Amino acid sequence: GGFSDEGICLLATSIGCYVGGCEEDANARRNAVCLSYNTSGAQQWKQNFNGVGDNNDNIRGICVDNNNNVYAAGYSVTKGENRDISVVKFSSSGSFLCEYDEHGSSTGSVDEAQAIVVDNSGNPVVAGFTKNSGESNDITYFKMSNTVCDTVWHQIKDGGYFGSDKIYDMTQDAAGNTYITGRIDANPSSLNNDDCYTAKIDANGNIAWEMTYNSGGMNEDRGIEIRVGNANNVYVTGRSFNGTDYDVFLIKYNNA
Repeated sequence: GGFSDEGICLLATSIGCYVGGCEEDANARRNAVCLSYNTSGAQQWKQNFNGVGDNNDNIRGICVDNNNNVYAAGYSVTKGENRDISVVKFSSSGSFLCEYDEHGSSTGSVDEAQAIVVDNSGNPVVAGFTKNSGESNDITYFKMSNTVCDTVWHQIKDGGYFGSDKIYDMTQDAAGNTYITGRIDANPSSLNNDDCYTAKIDANGNIAWEMTYNSGGMNEDRGIEIRVGNANNVYVTGRSFNGTDYDVFLIKYNNA
């Protein structure tokens, strides 16, 4: 109807695919939308979640657990808060089951989930960022139970300064380890000079290893996509500012 709608993430399964994103309403605000299609491309169901008032809500990632329940992770606006991490759980038929929301400790914090995967036991693992008191954004990641809408463990990674630390993508290996990539502020300068941050997280939420990449000096670097390949080598792609414009980089790490 002349409105602007956007698909942001897609998950393919043996029974079809799920698409997450947002759709615009008559007030020119975007509400989060999750769609299910079968293997022939026919839409099976559609669900929205809409925060309070004329605010934008969005889905950034989708996963499916061992019982074919669907988890949509992104952000919404809730009463008394600003933008919050939001994870909504639907049944395989599209029925709403529960919702988990999280906000940083700063008043009016702007928080987002950027990625979600399922571990070997069918529990969702979510990564993104929250804004906490006295800080800028902090890297935030947590595991949820697939039986209740609450966390099993929860971790926050702060770069140590007042820059914006964020996760943009996440993946897993066959053993259930999680890998995240994004950006972290690793020095006290007020310049926009983040380093690319990549970490391996074990099944209990502990950091097995973490690496930063700096293309040189005070340039801005950020990881945007991460994948695990043969021999569990880790591949990160993103962008670096060279002082004039942006370049694409590709990094390969071994599993150590």
